[in-house]
Amino acid sequence: MPIIILLILIIIVVAVGIISGNYFYNKVFSTVSGQKTPGNPEGDDYEIDNKFFDTARSAGNFEDVYMQSRDGLLLHGIVIQECNLVTGEPAQYQSGKWAVLCHGYTGKAANMSSFAEIFASLGFSILAVDLRGHGDSEGKYRGMGWHDSFDVKEWCEYLESHYTVTDIALYGISMGGTTVMCASGHALPDSVKLIVEDCGYSSIKDEMKYNTKLRYKIPSFPLINFLSGATKARAGFSVLKDGNAVAQLKKSKVPILFIHGEEDLFVPFSMLGKVYKAAPGPKEKFVVHGAGHGKSFTLDPEGYRNAIYSFLYKYIHI
Repeated sequence: MPIIILLILIIIVVAVGIISGNYFYNKVFSTVSGQKTPGNPEGDDYEIDNKFFDTARSAGNFEDVYMQSRDGLLLHGIVIQECNLVTGEPAQYQSGKWAVLCHGYTGKAANMSSFAEIFASLGFSILAVDLRGHGDSEGKYRGMGWHDSFDVKEWCEYLESHYTVTDIALYGISMGGTTVMCASGHALPDSVKLIVEDCGYSSIKDEMKYNTKLRYKIPSFPLINFLSGATKARAGFSVLKDGNAVAQLKKSKVPILFIHGEEDLFVPFSMLGKVYKAAPGPKEKFVVHGAGHGKSFTLDPEGYRNAIYSFLYKYIHI
């Protein structure tokens, strides 16, 4: 084959790869408008009801808070201070216990009412955050749990500088689960006592490879390499190297409760084994048989609550 033809073929392959990488970046990572995100077509519809948030809002115990990220984005969160669950009114004295809640892919803080109520029922104040590029937080891309994990660390520091804080529990579901697992490998404040994650993926790379094959019926190689080039150029992180929850968990120093639905087809159940094995410290897992992605609480609310209650009682004075 003449060299000129070979070069032309190489150029064509690279061009197609770059176009494909940017196509999937726009489809999966880009928020387009830089502000709002649409509903998730993949089914991160895990909200049960908004009763707890609505009650707190009616009582005036519902505060919109904002923090500037290390790279200049204005991030939004919802604060509900420790309150009476019936009236929503703030407690007279605050215990200093906080739960920081992270939603899933294309979700938002307002989706987290049912999970917030679990922690609030044990006297926790709540900070539910809009991850970058979601809800009312700025950002032109979805961090898929990596840059978000640094934001969560900064949210914990924000709490310590603005409120009375003695203990913090991190909670995340789906992409939020990967967010808090990745955060576990950072130098978190000493007030972070434990982490609860529900159906987070083992790494961005693993999740992209799995869904490329499952949903688009095409080989992940070399598409994922071109996609990684697009995320590096446009969002500042590599799909191949960054957002590795397994690697981050190996550096974790806090107890972690892992939750996963056995019939999860979006973040496969097999990933639970990877992340659970990686955590070196105190850990537990709660498996819900028959539950799909993000549906463990829906299918077994009593078991879900009790698993979290039991874990909290072991590591935080309640």
